[in-house]
This record gives sequence, C-alpha cells and structure tokens, in this order.
Amino acid sequence: MKKFLEIKTRLVIQMLLLAIISASATAGPSGQDRLSDADQFKEENPNKLVDVKDFDISGIKLQMTFKEVFSIFKNLQKNEGGVILADSGGSFDDIVSIGSEPVPRRHLSYLSNKYRIDTRISEPYQYNGKQYDKRIYEIKYRIENYKIGSGGKELVIKKYGVPTLDHSKKDITNTEYIEYCQNIKTDRLFSYGLICDSDKGAYLDFSDGVLTLRDADFEKFTKESIRFLRLRLT
Repeated sequence: MKKFLEIKTRLVIQMLLLAIISASATAGPSGQDRLSDADQFKEENPNKLVDVKDFDISGIKLQMTFKEVFSIFKNLQKNEGGVILADSGGSFDDIVSIGSEPVPRRHLSYLSNKYRIDTRISEPYQYNGKQYDKRIYEIKYRIENYKIGSGGKELVIKKYGVPTLDHSKKDITNTEYIEYCQNIKTDRLFSYGLICDSDKGAYLDFSDGVLTLRDADFEKFTKESIRFLRLRLT
C-alpha cells in the first residue's frame, strides 16, 4: 500500500510538472521578455522610422540660425508681400512687427494671407568650448482657413513619403493626422495607440492643416548647455 501511494504521488507530481511546462509554452514570453507595442512596431517596421532632421518646411531646416531663417522670410516677403514678426518677450501674446534687423528672444514668424510660419529659437549655446548662435528647434506651418479633404495631407505625403503613422479618421470626427517619427511610444492620453515620441529625437506631423517639425533633443541640449554655463558663472 505504501509503495502504491509513493507511485501515485510521483505520477501526480509528474502530471503537475507537465501542466506547468505546457502552460509556459503556450503563454508566450514573460512580462519581462514581452516586447512593448512600440518595440514590436520597430522590429516589424524598421523602414518606417524616419530621421526627419534633414526635412525642411519652405526651405527652413532644424538647427538653422535665426539669421538664416530671417533671410528666407525676407525673400518670401519680397515675393508675396507678407509680414515678418518677432516676439519682444518670449510669448506670442506680445508679438510686434519688426524692420530689417531681427532681435527675437524665442520666436520668429512670417505671415501671408494664405499661411503662417512660426519658428522657435534656442538661446546662444556652447559646445566643446565654442560659442554658437541662436538656432531653430521647431518649425510650424499653418494653412489659413484649412478644410479637411482639400489635399493638404496628400501634398505632405508627396513631399516627405509614406508616414510612420496615420491616425486620420473618416468618421464623425473626420480628421487628418499623420506622423513621421524618429522614435515612437505608446500614447496614454488620447488613445491613438502608438505616436511619435515628442520628448526624444525629432519628428514631423501634419494635423488638420498644421505641419510641425521639431527636434526635442536639440532643444534639451541647448537648454542644458545654457544652464551649465550659468552655473559655472555663478
């Protein structure tokens, strides 16, 4: 009887072990090993991640000096008769028209009757002991009185290629929203699923008539450089 119980116990243990092994095989990787949605997308779509730092909007590129941008705006003004604007205190709430020499602190803009271009500017910064002028880290192009379905999204795709992500909807909301991403992350705010990581790297997006090109890394770098320099001077 004792031997029978030992054999029965051994069989039960073996069956439990087989069940555990079988469950592990069908369950897939553990939580630690399982790829996130963003990592899985990167693995399955490596060609969809884009280095947008070489992109331009109306000839304006990231990390151009504000003087270079001002020169582009002057040419646009000459051809179209628009207005060049610069801030006087770091906010669009206090924007004033300027003449031939721009002295903006944070923004430089161009306005025509069809569109508006806004740029955001870094402070002068140092790198490897060398001083650099103010440079652009964000460009925003806004089409005035834009109507969904009027062809803006198609023009963006024609210029920049297939987007990394397309969130456009043709339902009751009827939105146009595409993104070109250097890095992506899971959206935990608006339930888009995956979105460009706006805090890491650079991205370009088009949303209902507004085209935005931004370099978050460069923005952080210049701010950290200035902060470090000020700490050394204090």
